[in-house]
Amino acid sequence: MKKTTILLVITLLVSFTTVANCEEELNGIPSTKMIHVYGKVTLDGVNAPKGTVIEAFDPDGKLCGRFVVEKQGLFGLMSIFGDDLATKKVDEGALPGEEITFSIDSRNAASLGDKSVTWQEDGAVIETALLVGNPDTTPPEVKSAKILSPIYIEVVFSEAVDKKTASDVANYHLENDIGDLVDIYQALCKGNPSVVTLVTNNTKSRNGYYLTVSEGITDFSSNNLKTSYLIHRVEIPQ
Repeated sequence: MKKTTILLVITLLVSFTTVANCEEELNGIPSTKMIHVYGKVTLDGVNAPKGTVIEAFDPDGKLCGRFVVEKQGLFGLMSIFGDDLATKKVDEGALPGEEITFSIDSRNAASLGDKSVTWQEDGAVIETALLVGNPDTTPPEVKSAKILSPIYIEVVFSEAVDKKTASDVANYHLENDIGDLVDIYQALCKGNPSVVTLVTNNTKSRNGYYLTVSEGITDFSSNNLKTSYLIHRVEIPQ
């Protein structure tokens, strides 16, 4: 019985210490009110690596959120705490309508385009895009396209592309050398973010194919595909 009691006390002390440390890091007691933010994040024109620390602040400079990047170039869901008006002597975070500012590895970050974040109602989920340093303005290009099997075509881009746009089959058009349309059923984005695998009905012809890739495909910095790479000849395996 004594061993059980001692173990319980130790467990409670460890739990309390962990919570206390989290509260101290956020410069106060986190509120039960929060919004959740996610999106792309770049450092000096490249995808932010795993371990990058993103912090959020209200207009008074109050630290009200922190997130450590787990997947290169992406963050979230990141909780950003709001001020609880019931605790008048404690400032837990932002008020509705207040704009949130961010830092990336202690450097001031900017939001791309119109993707600034304003604290809204409790529970809101907001997409944004954060960057530090010079933005990436280089558009992606199609490096190669080749047939892997009778139904699969591999498309390789010059850099990582946005999964949402790259997996949209409407952004691809495939024809054989006499202009017959080849149906594309899926655009798979798995593993390497610069590679897309197209699933077709068949690619049995040995006369070659032409793939049109839409400018609707973007990279992580919202740069559209370079126009000179819209039409690409598909390599036929020898």
